[in-house]
Parts: sequence; C-alpha cells; structure tokens
Amino acid sequence: MLLIMPTKLNKFRRVRRTSQKKPNSVYNPELPFGLVQSNSDKSGLSLNGVVKLRTSYKRHGYLYLQLKRSKNVALFQQIDPSNANITVGYEVFLVKSVKERQWKGKTYPAHEKFPANSDFGVTAWVCYSLDRTLSRWSSTNS
Repeated sequence: MLLIMPTKLNKFRRVRRTSQKKPNSVYNPELPFGLVQSNSDKSGLSLNGVVKLRTSYKRHGYLYLQLKRSKNVALFQQIDPSNANITVGYEVFLVKSVKERQWKGKTYPAHEKFPANSDFGVTAWVCYSLDRTLSRWSSTNS
C-alpha cells in the first residue's frame, strides 16, 4: 500500500508502508488437509538438483496455496485476495520440469514449473468443488 505524504522539498513523496505483516499460514476449515504453509518456505532443491515449486504464489490476481503434493502431481487452492475466506477453485496439475539453460549470458537452474494457460484441459485442470478436486487428484495421481 502506498501513502502519499507532503514534504518540504517537493510537494508529495510516495512512501511504501512495510509494517503490514503477511501471515505465515492460512487455515481453511472446509478442507481436510488442515494447516497450509505459505511464504515461510522458499524454493528448495530436490535430490536430483531440480528446484521445487513454491508452496504459494500470486498469478492472474489470485493467491494460490499448495494443499497436496505427490512426486509429479500438485493440488493448489485458488483464493480471492480481497477476501481470504473465499475459495474460487482448485487446480490439479502434472508438475513439469525444465532443464538447466543459459539465456543472455545467465544460467538458470533446472526447476519445476507451474502450468501454462495452454496446459489446462491437457495436463492441468480447474475444479470448483472439493469432491471433484479429490476425484481428479486420485485419477491423475494413479
């Protein structure tokens, strides 16, 4: 949040408010998965040197929290950022890995990636009910 405050030298100066703390975890009582970590754990390395997916991220104006994860399938909850109590939907997708690459002289490590928009309906699915989400999870995971 930006505050605009008057100063002596110039008429207005933008000040970024940093005193607001984000919660380390979000609890959603309707889910059987219970407490979900967010923002507290950064991307880690797996045994084969591939950087793993983050457990929370912002995309297209929504907050996504990881609820479940297997070796190659992930389940994320899509939350409306204006009201954290509103679950918009759930995303189940196959986790894809990207090899290490170099671009413009910079080396990017091998990492797991979130699905692209074109992946939905092929390797990623959006579900709006928890029952449908869990059935999609079990069918994708087998």
